[in-house]
Amino acid sequence: MSDVGGNNTTTPSGPPPQPGPETGYYGPQEPPQLIWLENASFAGNTMGGICYGMTFVLFFQCVFAIINSPNKDARKPMLLYVIFMFALGTIFTAGNLNLQQHSYIDFRNFPGGGPLGYALSQYSTWRGMTPNVVYTISNWFADGLLMYRCYVIYNMQKWVLVIPGIMFGGSISMGVITLYKSSRPGSNLWAGITVNFGLPYFVLSVALNVMLTLIISFRLLWHSRKYNLSTSSSGVYKRIVSMLVESCALYSLFSILFIGTYAAGNYASDLFLPILSQVQIIAPFLIIIRVATRRSVTDYIHGSSGSGSGYRGGNIVTGEIQFQTTQLSSFHTRSHASGHTTAPSFNTQTAMEDLSNDSFGDKKLHSVGTV
Repeated sequence: MSDVGGNNTTTPSGPPPQPGPETGYYGPQEPPQLIWLENASFAGNTMGGICYGMTFVLFFQCVFAIINSPNKDARKPMLLYVIFMFALGTIFTAGNLNLQQHSYIDFRNFPGGGPLGYALSQYSTWRGMTPNVVYTISNWFADGLLMYRCYVIYNMQKWVLVIPGIMFGGSISMGVITLYKSSRPGSNLWAGITVNFGLPYFVLSVALNVMLTLIISFRLLWHSRKYNLSTSSSGVYKRIVSMLVESCALYSLFSILFIGTYAAGNYASDLFLPILSQVQIIAPFLIIIRVATRRSVTDYIHGSSGSGSGYRGGNIVTGEIQFQTTQLSSFHTRSHASGHTTAPSFNTQTAMEDLSNDSFGDKKLHSVGTV
């Protein structure tokens, strides 16, 4: 959302000195607290621009990885998702820069608060609303992708999304109300009535990310322990968990920093909001890249059925995996020859498919490249 605000932006702590050679002061005739807030807003936008540069680089890496993915079915939807998220991040950055240009250059002598006063006055206009809307939409889609991955890895079982679904619905509701309240004439994101809805919105979003990451991680670690996989085999799942935790931690860290300062009405919240707008896009991009390029997985898992996998010339070649039932959630198959229950033939690629392939419930799951 637009990174300007504060509850006490016009409360002076003393009149500024008169500009001139006698005082050596050539700054604006504004209260020191307001000048501090403008500094925070400027610094936050600068850091947000740096983060957008990261988003820009990751976008092209995602596109390259998706185009070169052997899973043709997953290319189009994931490519559209990446392009859509990048477009939202670009619109946010461009909209924020446009608002900053008008605030600090075109209308810097705006009566009643200078640059910051002008920026706050634009919250109910298209110039102020555009960054807020695209921020909220990108947040919903980032959470939605993580929910989809959780849904897939639990074999399309709807019960696993009951609580996350309620939280996601609450996040959407609070987001819509926050947008409405902050866009009312004379209001903004830091207005008292807006904070009452904005704070639950941000808290629900970060809580949902943490919960989904824990649920997915539990599923992978549970499977690893249930079948007493070898050290190298269990390490594959642990590395996948690490991949998810790293991406979640990146978003959670800046969310907590923003939420803490936002709830306290601290001006430092202006430092974290533009960064957070890009981090919530960077996090899913990192997962997509690492899944598509298999960076986090280097070993193979060989099962009892004998269908292994090999690495040839940079391409992962795997065999067919047989399951006794369509319910992959049990993660087991039976040997028709001996009648013993054994773990299925799993390999690295299969583990990654669990995170991103919607053919999870098929009776025969072919190991193909996924994004």
